[in-house]
Amino acid sequence: MNPQPESYLDIFNVLDFNKIIDHPNILIAAGFWEADKYGAAKTCYKLMRTIDDLIDDYKSAHPVITEAEQARLMVEVDQWICAIAGQKNEKILTKEILDTFKTYQIPVWPMEAFAKSMLYDIHHDGFASLQVFLNYAEGASVAPAAIFVHLCGLNRTKEGQFTVPAFDVQAAARPCAIFSYLVHIIRDFQKDQFHHLNYFADDLVH
Repeated sequence: MNPQPESYLDIFNVLDFNKIIDHPNILIAAGFWEADKYGAAKTCYKLMRTIDDLIDDYKSAHPVITEAEQARLMVEVDQWICAIAGQKNEKILTKEILDTFKTYQIPVWPMEAFAKSMLYDIHHDGFASLQVFLNYAEGASVAPAAIFVHLCGLNRTKEGQFTVPAFDVQAAARPCAIFSYLVHIIRDFQKDQFHHLNYFADDLVH
């Protein structure tokens, strides 16, 4: 991709630097790709954001989640993931989402890892240890980053189709994803506490 200088300037101009924390880093970076790959990144981000907000918004409004509500939230997350995996309930997904996963050969495992972390959120408030947090981060942070790395590493054939990256996208995504997640958590500590969300491991603060 060799965008004209105006393309970079356009991306710069749409950023509101007074509200820079509201701009997802992944989408800012993906803005330098071809329009179709950028659209795929936006579609995946919106999907994961929707599932994440399903849990976080509820926890913000309900500091205590009843067993009945836990079960309901688990069913909703399971429906999303099963639909993406093509197992059932595809009607809950838009054609845009299904086409994106198929066209760009996005693997299911990042969404499954992401869902595992969302299910952890339903049943827990915080983390007993740093290792528990790192396990959680594999879904909450590494998985979204891996989709970005997957899209970044795609190869386009002469026919215009895509072939998957030849490297391990999870291993490539992990270091930067964990670092960015820790920075994000430290930055938003006060805001998260106000919303009944705690991402600091107990063995680091006790």
